[in-house]
Amino acid sequence: MVEETSASAEYLSSLRHLFLAETTVWGVIGCDTAAHGPEREAAPLSIGGNTYAKGIGHHAPGQLVLDRAGLYDEFLCEVGVQDQGGGSQGSVTFSVIVDGQTRFESGVIREGDPAERNEREWFDLGGFAKVQPDYGRYPEIYAMRGDRKPFLRSCFNMLASLLNTGNLSLWEHFNNVGACNKTHETGYFLQQTRMMLVNEYGDELWLAPFAPSERFRDGCRIVLDRAPPRSDRPDSALSPAWGRGMFRPR
Repeated sequence: MVEETSASAEYLSSLRHLFLAETTVWGVIGCDTAAHGPEREAAPLSIGGNTYAKGIGHHAPGQLVLDRAGLYDEFLCEVGVQDQGGGSQGSVTFSVIVDGQTRFESGVIREGDPAERNEREWFDLGGFAKVQPDYGRYPEIYAMRGDRKPFLRSCFNMLASLLNTGNLSLWEHFNNVGACNKTHETGYFLQQTRMMLVNEYGDELWLAPFAPSERFRDGCRIVLDRAPPRSDRPDSALSPAWGRGMFRPR
């Protein structure tokens, strides 16, 4: 994430004291440098062949949460993938969410793309990454935003692309590509299933927040039996009352 330079700008990398949370799955978040390994020297920020003196180096998936403190009316930035000599096959998307509302969404950006808002790639909206699909973590992003339909599309499209129909195991990249019967992909599938059926948001317990609407027809039942515990709550059985717009935990 690179801030646009301006004579009157306050740079994000100079406002770390306003950061409420910083999460990344790899390395150290860079302040005016690229993200880097703990024991490695940080590289300058470089996107599409252009270098930047100011900015935040980050590694997906992750997020930065900033308290505006009532001081700022506008946020300007350029985003892109760090130049790595052309060897990266990864892709990223960027979102800017302000007070719970999405104000900016990039398209899919890859190494070498210019640091600007790319055209949307519809294959990836509600879809999945094209290399090791579960590493894109799309379902988690949709779950955090409460987007049920994109969450379901992402989960089931990803599953269909990885599934070995002969023994119902999961491949690493796509069907018959990479290693077979991957425990990592299987574990992430189970995690997605849990997000679909039970999720905790602060002090609230959400039951079946992303379950398909077909499972809420009258007469259907969704049973949560020994869901992986993250808090002390009993197992539940849900009896949908779809016609009345509700379901009852028992």
